[in-house]
This record gives sequence, structure tokens and C-alpha cells, in this order.
Amino acid sequence: MQNAHTDSGALPTVVASDSAPRGRKGHLKISGFSKRYGSLLAARDVSIEIEAGEFFSLLGPSGSGKTTTMMAIAGFVTPDEGTIELDGVRLDRVPVERRGVGVVFQNYALFPHLTVWENLAFPLETRRVPNAQIRDEVEQMLGVVQLEGRENHYPTQLSGGQQQRVALARALISRPSVLLMDEPLGALDRNLRGHLQHEIRRVQREFGITTIYVTHDQDEAFTMSDRIAVMNNGGIEQLGTPADIYRNPKTLFAANFVGDNNVLQGTVTGVDRDAVEVLCAGSVVRCRAAELKVGDDVNITVRPEAIRLGTDGTSGGNRLKAVVEDHVFTGPTMRYHVRLADGTPMILVESGFDHSFHEIGAQVELAFPAHSASVFLNEDAERP
Repeated sequence: MQNAHTDSGALPTVVASDSAPRGRKGHLKISGFSKRYGSLLAARDVSIEIEAGEFFSLLGPSGSGKTTTMMAIAGFVTPDEGTIELDGVRLDRVPVERRGVGVVFQNYALFPHLTVWENLAFPLETRRVPNAQIRDEVEQMLGVVQLEGRENHYPTQLSGGQQQRVALARALISRPSVLLMDEPLGALDRNLRGHLQHEIRRVQREFGITTIYVTHDQDEAFTMSDRIAVMNNGGIEQLGTPADIYRNPKTLFAANFVGDNNVLQGTVTGVDRDAVEVLCAGSVVRCRAAELKVGDDVNITVRPEAIRLGTDGTSGGNRLKAVVEDHVFTGPTMRYHVRLADGTPMILVESGFDHSFHEIGAQVELAFPAHSASVFLNEDAERP
């Protein structure tokens, strides 16, 4: 790839080239990828298989290994261990400029001294595409990202959202096999992020391009992704669909990092094929089955929306006594803050339309089914 225009300080987008291996469809396989920087293990034994056309997110806090993994796919990081394959081709044997990968950065990386048109044309010019084809491709891409009429504007004349659209269009204009997006909406306000989430997903579906999206924002990952890898300390905590990760967390970190959660401490008193029984806050709580034994000290997690409030003892499933300490009416929901007999605080969310209102200080009963309660050994109690 040529290094023209890099004096602007912007990072050039990695694009496909005419010399890139042919026949790619975007099936990506990462096997045992690890990377160290001195004593820091930035990525450890990361193994993921991403289907062609899938929108896949790497979700985790800072330092979790998600950006290191993405940069290895792009070719900016060399694995210490493991392999990365794109449609059966090992990428460690393919130069950065020939990988057929497009990258969108958080800072947009647009050339400030080039117009929108010139920014989009640049990747095609480096490949010596004929002028007529460049004109057609740029016009088409302007339509895809809905920036017609802005082609003669410079980046400083555009809003943050418009600049991000230009960055997306430039990454896609060479029709890469894989699109990598590194916290692309992090610099934008919440309302604009929501709008651009929809737009990115629309464009991704229109192109059918395999997309790996790096973010620390769980809502963003859940809104956009087909599947997610939750990462922590360089490794994968859980891999699955948004619904599976939310409803069936495999580790306490995954349970706590994704969405609100209540955490209760207790001791296992019984284990059978269908459930684990835990003595917690003076009551026995049944949880979904797990590989535990009697006497284990454990943490139980229950989502706020899985809990119902009652006072008559007729509700099924687990029941715990509590006192209402606060309530917040948001319109669609009522959010209760309660405290159990042993002092454990909990939150729960009910519909703002059909809930039974409970005053502060009211004695209430919390009811939730066993399948909504996940249980983990205390030694796994890492917090995000």
C-alpha cells in the first residue's frame, strides 16, 4: 500500500488490493492467538470462528484484549502464538495491504486536507482504478451512507456523525472481505450513537460483509451483533448470542459485565440433576444446575427484571423477604431498591403500567424462578 498523504497524521485505511488472494468470502478463524508485551499478557489463547457475513462483537473493558485481537486480524500486531485464517488462508503469511481488510477507527482517520470525494477516491486511486470506475464507485458509496451533496466538504466542515459515515464508506469502497471497527462511535453523543448503530447495521447487511466490532459498550454490542465474545484479562469469558450471554452467563464476570445484576452470597446445601440449592439470606434458593458440591461457597446472580414483588406468599419459585428502600418511576418501568434480612441490597424492575405500587418501608416478598438464578463459585468472583 502506498504511503501518500500520511503527512496529514491520519492513519490510512487498510483496503483490499488487486493482488489480494481471490475467492474470499469472509470466513475468519482465530486459533490459540496469544500476544505478550513484556510481562503483560495482552491476549491469551483466543479462539473464535466467525461465519461469512456475520456481525461479531468483541466486548470487554479496557485491557481485556479486544483491540489487540482486532489489530492482529488487520496485521498491525504479530501473534506470539496461534494462527489467524481468512477463508483458509493464513494471514500471518499475507502482507497488511493484501489482506482484504477494511478498518474504521474511533478517530475516523480521515485526511483533513482532502474533500469527502477525495477521501473516498483515495483507496481506489492507490490501486490505479480507472477514473470512470472511481466516479461510479464514489457516487454509489455516497448514496449508501446518505452523504449526497457533501462530496466537496472537508472533514472539518462535517459533524462527527458525518465524518464517521465517510470513514465507513472509505473502508467499504474497495469491497474488503472483512470490516474491522474499533470503538467507532465512542466519541459521539448517545443519541447520535443510537442512530449510527442502526445505520452501520443497515450498511453491513446491505454489503453482507463479515464485521468484527470492538466495543466496551454492552448496549451497543447487544443492539448490533449476531454473536459476541465477552473478553476479560486477555481471554474469552463467554462466546454466544446476545440473548444467550444475557440469560445464561457462564462466569460471574460475564454476568456482571453484561446488564444489571443482583449478586447474593450463600452456601450450597443440595445438588441434583436439575438444580443447585443454596442457603442464602436465611432461605433456600434453587438455581439452575451447575458443577458444584455441598458446602461450596457461591455467588448467585439474578437479573432485576426476573424478580417479581408480592406480599401474599402465593407466587411460585424462590421467595425472599425484603424491605423497600427506594423506588424510581421512569414511565415505562418502576425500579425498586430493596434490602434482604441479612442486609444484602437488591434491585428489581417492573412494568410501569401493570405493577403494584409499594411504599418505602413496605415489607415485601421477592419471587423469581430457579432458571433465572445462575450460581458460581466465589473464587470466580471477578468484577468488571
